[in-house]
Amino acid sequence: FVSFDIETRYSQTITMGLTNNPTHAMSIPFTAMGNPRWSPDEEAILWKLLGELLEKHPGLVGQGSWYDAAVLGRWTKISVTKPRIDTMGMWHECYPALPKDLATISSVYTRMPY
Repeated sequence: FVSFDIETRYSQTITMGLTNNPTHAMSIPFTAMGNPRWSPDEEAILWKLLGELLEKHPGLVGQGSWYDAAVLGRWTKISVTKPRIDTMGMWHECYPALPKDLATISSVYTRMPY
């Protein structure tokens, strides 16, 4: 499995988090202090590689992945493959009366502050 999540501001991706390990992850910043973090050539390479992963990986795990897929499709033309698991959707199926935001989910399952 590969978990992914994007953070946006004004529908633009500012950070993408990725992991295939429960204890290690990486974050790719696309902005720094409101400015592009990478040169146009570097960013194009990043999006090409991320597209290859997100369009083909059979074991994607997302958190609100329908939003992430819509943003990535609109702005980067990446067609995210349907995730095997969406943690927000699964949480909502199990606990429909509780909030389904990441802060709530992480407060129940971890001791890490959100």
